[in-house]
Amino acid sequence: DPDQWFDGAGSAYVFRNLSGVWTQTAQLRPPTPQQDRQYGWSVSISGFFIAVGANLDTETGPAAGAVYIHQWDGLEWTLAQKVTGTGGATEGRFGGSIALQEDALLVGEHHDDAVGSDAGSASVFRFDGESWLLEQKLLPLSPEDQDEFGTSVALDGNIAIVGGPETDTTGLTDSGAALVFEKSGGTWAEVRRLRAPSTATGAGFGSAVAVGGGVALVSAPADDELGSVTGAAYFLPLGTDCNDNGVRDACEDDCDCDGVPDECQREIAVFVDPIPPPPGGASFATTIDISGTVAVVGEPLAQQTPSVEGLAHVYRWDGVAWGPEQVLAPLEPSDGARLATDVAIDGDVIVLGAPWSLGPVPDEFLSAGTAVVFRYDGLTWVEEQVLRPSTSIEDAEFGRTVDISGDVIVVGARDGGVTGALAGTGVAFVFRWDGAAWIEEEILEAPDSATLDGFGESVALDGDVALVGALGSDGAVPDSGAVYVFRHVGAAWSFEQKLFALAGDSNDGFGRGLAVDGDRVIVGAFQSSLLGPATVGSAHVFDWDGLAWSETATLLPPIEPPVQNQGSFGTAVALEGDLALIGYPDAGGLSNVEGSAFLFRWDGLEWVAEQSLQHTQTANTGDFGRCVALSGELGFVGAPGAHQAHVFFVDCVAPVESLAATAVGGTAALSWTAPSNYTAIE
Repeated sequence: DPDQWFDGAGSAYVFRNLSGVWTQTAQLRPPTPQQDRQYGWSVSISGFFIAVGANLDTETGPAAGAVYIHQWDGLEWTLAQKVTGTGGATEGRFGGSIALQEDALLVGEHHDDAVGSDAGSASVFRFDGESWLLEQKLLPLSPEDQDEFGTSVALDGNIAIVGGPETDTTGLTDSGAALVFEKSGGTWAEVRRLRAPSTATGAGFGSAVAVGGGVALVSAPADDELGSVTGAAYFLPLGTDCNDNGVRDACEDDCDCDGVPDECQREIAVFVDPIPPPPGGASFATTIDISGTVAVVGEPLAQQTPSVEGLAHVYRWDGVAWGPEQVLAPLEPSDGARLATDVAIDGDVIVLGAPWSLGPVPDEFLSAGTAVVFRYDGLTWVEEQVLRPSTSIEDAEFGRTVDISGDVIVVGARDGGVTGALAGTGVAFVFRWDGAAWIEEEILEAPDSATLDGFGESVALDGDVALVGALGSDGAVPDSGAVYVFRHVGAAWSFEQKLFALAGDSNDGFGRGLAVDGDRVIVGAFQSSLLGPATVGSAHVFDWDGLAWSETATLLPPIEPPVQNQGSFGTAVALEGDLALIGYPDAGGLSNVEGSAFLFRWDGLEWVAEQSLQHTQTANTGDFGRCVALSGELGFVGAPGAHQAHVFFVDCVAPVESLAATAVGGTAALSWTAPSNYTAIE
């Protein structure tokens, strides 16, 4: 009787193709009426079963929801079973999305509060020949309130996709995500989180999902890449996404032409010292840096002659593989100079520090130090200029650390000083290219300098911001270490702020590893003991809010400290956007291989340890992680004890514009522009 039905009760219509014409053959309704039940909110059909969602069904509670399963008996569709949510959650809206495939039914409950307010869930039911039984409730590994996980669902064999369009990703509110679950050994488990290659706040990625043939199709109805809220749908292959970043990107391609997708092999290249090191003098890959498709590797103990030390090796990516391009040595070598103690590259300019080279008056200024600049002329790297400070001091070690950003170079001299009685406290020098030569522009000193502070032990540079580390400076406690921030304003460099660990201790070594990228800084404290009595090390993240720098996170190694309780985590750090790579050269790696490097990612809420880079072929004295670098989807890790540098795929989402990241003092300074053929399929 139609009079017993109410507004919003709902129904589902069945159409069948009869002789080429789609004809309505049935109208499905639940057995009892209910106003605003919204029966028919979602539908799915497979074989002899039709599932109809009624997400405001009230049988188990207000707006709890239900799914009605109808079966074809050869003559008509009859109601076979009604299934409800596992907890009968009030306002859960079970049945808001459904996917039916053969004997499996996947149901979304996007307002389920089981793991958070409106965090959501999805449930898998299985037909045993007589009835549909709950197989497993699916929950995200990292649930958050208001994610609305379960808004959309899709099913393909042992693969399930569940959308959460209100999920916050990469710091963007409600940008959305879709989670991939796989059934193995009788259990469903989250194996991947899909996100849009380019997304925005409120994009709603995951509002609708589909899957088949190893490819997921995910909608983002409020995507604004082509205009305000124009919407988009993304095809995302699942089969070769070994790095679990959820997008089709450069790593799906076989860049090195060996027949294996590059991201499935992680390590893509190894640079090996072409020059046999002197006894006890292994130093190849003590420092490393990259800019675009060119990498420079320092070898400060390489012997040009029995008394002349230091070389740098340049490698270039030719589109197929990395290969050696040139070995750099100064035109006028200095005895014991240790050229390439630190290296830096930006575009066509390379800077090599030589802290033990002689000063302008050799007999008077021993180990005064220099920095040698090379420029690429299109065919070869040519020495352009030897940098010396305006005030040379014996044993100043000018060139101990170097960095370059555009037309500016900063050089640290940790034992230098120009303030009379405070000589030896450390100093840094800024040089600027005037179109014809590099001219000393400014001398940077700590405003609270003290003897043995070691100001200049590390330096980092990004645009108008320069950082200088002082491992012996007083931070939260005496001698815990600090980093000094300077900013170029107008025509001068001005001191801006002193950074130190809030939970620091004496001799933490805060400032050894140092990196800056835009408004974010990461500082390594390789001897800190935040994990207890062991001096394991730590890394500290600082963010600029427009007025001041503040410590926002402390990163610790996600593994047990070495037995000998010797610190080294944070010896080397690199930073690019939401990725940080931390070197841990004393870590016990695979099969007792010494050294590791850990990749951390900022997910918008916290820094998460995402990946451990290790190499099984380095020796127990490999020192893997002594220097690190990040550039686009590549991570570089030096292992000077094994005379090697390793190149890994770490993040296949290549930046769409040049990004600068600096890291010095056993680390690296970087910039990367994505090649034009690196695209995501939309």
